[in-house]
Amino acid sequence: APAGPLSAELRALIERRLPDSLVVPLRRYEREHAQGSEGGEAAFVLGQLHFARGEYRQACDAFGRAGARLQPERKTVARYWAGLSWLALKAPEQARAALEEVAQADPVLRPAALLGVALAWELSERPEQALKTLEEVLAQPPGESGPAALERPSALAERRPRPQIARRARERRRREY
Repeated sequence: APAGPLSAELRALIERRLPDSLVVPLRRYEREHAQGSEGGEAAFVLGQLHFARGEYRQACDAFGRAGARLQPERKTVARYWAGLSWLALKAPEQARAALEEVAQADPVLRPAALLGVALAWELSERPEQALKTLEEVLAQPPGESGPAALERPSALAERRPRPQIARRARERRRREY
């Protein structure tokens, strides 16, 4: 999920360089435009770069800065990616906080954010909370989150004596996907 269109100046900066040489120019651009949304755009792109490289701590920081600077309608996307970064760091409390906020604020990102919340509950070894959250995802059209949201109840239910939940999830996954 992109944070939105990039300014022409930032797009030109990105297009002139190879991805591996973008960190320093993006940081410089972010500092130079710290007072405007352009700085938030640069921080978001930097977060994407760090996330793609598996540098999740740096991604959390960059997405946090982006969320603070972007226009209100674009903040939730940055918050969503910060939540995914926290999840990748195996920091379920921070991930859950960010993703719950997104789920409440953005109906388009709600299914994906709730799936992340469920994964955070699972990471916290709270399978019942994870199942409850997955039910919430699946109560509405889950979009692209559907297959993963249907796979997790099966995995969670098989670890516990709840085969009917696993069976229903498998049947729905086969039927819908």
